[in-house]
Amino acid sequence: MDFGQYLDVFVAECRELLESLNLSIVELERSADAAPQVIDEIFRVAHSLKGVSSTMGFERMAGLTHEMEHLLDIVRAGGMSVDQDLITLLLGCLDLIEAAVDGIESNREEGIDP
Repeated sequence: MDFGQYLDVFVAECRELLESLNLSIVELERSADAAPQVIDEIFRVAHSLKGVSSTMGFERMAGLTHEMEHLLDIVRAGGMSVDQDLITLLLGCLDLIEAAVDGIESNREEGIDP
């Protein structure tokens, strides 16, 4: 099935989710007290991005967001703390996802190698 007709909707949805992801990561960096709720929100956004990217056949983006979910599960279980290294890693993921969406929008290629 050709999902090309849905590409504009996909890109718009991803942009909205990326904005939410960016705001949540900034909030996480500002306030460790909000960590559990913000981690849940970041997980939710990563899960949504994984679902839409997988549905559209963008497996690199889906794989990256799946790994984000896995990492956030570790944080939720207490196996990793919220620190600057985690923030930096999440921001790196955000940058890669943004690059993937830019590539998808311009030439239908993810253009990333997570």
